[in-house]
Amino acid sequence: MTAQLDLLNKPSGRTAMLMASGFAFDLENPSADGMPISDIARALAYQPRWAGATREFYSVAEHCVMVSRLVPPAFALDGLGHDADELSTLS
Repeated sequence: MTAQLDLLNKPSGRTAMLMASGFAFDLENPSADGMPISDIARALAYQPRWAGATREFYSVAEHCVMVSRLVPPAFALDGLGHDADELSTLS
C-alpha cells in the first residue's frame, strides 16, 4: 500500500487529489494502489455516460452494473470494470 500523506497536512490541489475516503491520489506519480474501491465507484457514479447526451442522467457506474448483469456470470467482474478507465477523465 502506498504511504498516505498526513490528512492534517492536506496535499496541494495542484499535486494531489484528496478522495472521498481520504485517500491522497498523487497526480505527479499516479498510482491507484491502495485506493478504496468505493472511491472509484463514487467517481464513476457521478461521471455521465455518453457525455451526458441521454435524456435522463445515466452514469458510467450504472452502465457497468448493467453490463455485468448482461454477460455470462463468469465474466460479470470483467463487465463491471470494463469502463473503469473512464475514471481518468475525472479531473
